Amino acid sequence: MKLLTADYTMKEIKLFDFDNRFTKDYLRWCTDHPEANDPDKLELMIPHMHKQWMNTPKKWLDGLSPVDYFKNIDDIQHYLTLFIEYIKNGISVPEPLLDCIIERKEDAYPTFLNILYSKCPDDMDQETFTDLLAAVVSLINEMDLKHPLTLYVQKLSEAGEFNDFNDEIFETLENNISVPGLKDSILNAYSICTEDYGKKCLLELLSHYSEDDDKIKGLIRDLFSSAEKDDIPFYGSLMIKANDDKALEYLERSIKRKDIDYYTYRTLADLIESLTGEEYYDDRDFTGDEYYEMLISDDEQ
Repeated sequence: MKLLTADYTMKEIKLFDFDNRFTKDYLRWCTDHPEANDPDKLELMIPHMHKQWMNTPKKWLDGLSPVDYFKNIDDIQHYLTLFIEYIKNGISVPEPLLDCIIERKEDAYPTFLNILYSKCPDDMDQETFTDLLAAVVSLINEMDLKHPLTLYVQKLSEAGEFNDFNDEIFETLENNISVPGLKDSILNAYSICTEDYGKKCLLELLSHYSEDDDKIKGLIRDLFSSAEKDDIPFYGSLMIKANDDKALEYLERSIKRKDIDYYTYRTLADLIESLTGEEYYDDRDFTGDEYYEMLISDDEQ
């Protein structure tokens, strides 16, 4: 399966690691400039230095700057092929290449949709394909083009674990939570989802609607009440996000459970404090708890 309609031989596709080359030039510059020892100055200087470097002619680019090198290609299919090849080879995608794609966003958009709806191609492993999908979603955001939200809901319902793609589509759905019809799509996906991670993501999205939907609010309360100890903070945070007036009651009841470890205790205490504005304290002894002992050890050093 091909992600692009145009073919380029690898002789036409040259991948330069611009970030690596910039870093080498930057380190050489540091040896001759005392201001490199001032982190505050460097924080202000590095973005300017990087931009200047990208606009400076390079011998290894036949006298072109990186910016002009990509501008001279002037072919969207070539740009997209480069974009995919950089990701396939684990090299950071150069900013000037991304700028060229964004400038031609209407031409790039159909290919990006094709990638999102495609299965992993034979010449790419699943992890790399996931990185590609995440990069595509990020670029669609940057280009301010329409996302296939229903597809994202489906993908999230199939998600078994965190990765950059799932994180990108979750954030995109969250930013588009008021789009008409999205709530129903999420509800339908939640009702048939069997993946724990995906189900939690969908529920977190649904929590945005729960202030005006007692069924969703009740669902979150029920899940909180029956949750395993490690999941209590997650459902508690959803109750707070939903402005549930029962959140404090549920949290204060759960923090008194004898089976919770110190990490869960501390997380619940933070949630309670976010509601009350006061420090939570009780005299429970967590001596022997691995996380507690680690913190005590760090404080003593």
